[in-house]
Amino acid sequence: MGILREIGDRSEEGRTLGAIGLAYWKLGDYSNALEYFDKALKIAGEIGDRSGESRDLANIGNIFYSLGRFSRALVFYGKAKMIAGEIGDKNDEGYQLNNLGNLNLQLKNYTKSAENYNRALAVGREIEAPIIVWEGL
Repeated sequence: MGILREIGDRSEEGRTLGAIGLAYWKLGDYSNALEYFDKALKIAGEIGDRSGESRDLANIGNIFYSLGRFSRALVFYGKAKMIAGEIGDKNDEGYQLNNLGNLNLQLKNYTKSAENYNRALAVGREIEAPIIVWEGL
């Protein structure tokens, strides 16, 4: 990280912090994962990396989902989806719709879950992204 700071590559520093957060998440160390995702989110905001903001918000949502804190996850997934829509990133929007579908399924909001999955499916078909289509089925 020191080298990235030294050369002033804030974008890569943010992505690296996010990657470290992912590693901690996979290890089940949610506290450290949140710390690194928060740092990555802060950098993304500072440099105007809207795609990075969406990614980091979704990752924070994933942590709260893993912890069973679904109402908190809903907030972060919703923000990530909103940003994806604002910047026109259909691929990311499809993934966030799937996240929201999964979350609403856990919350037993079956109608909302189906709406999210159907919207994800439509986005996946629109951009011909088989993984989004598959996840929406």
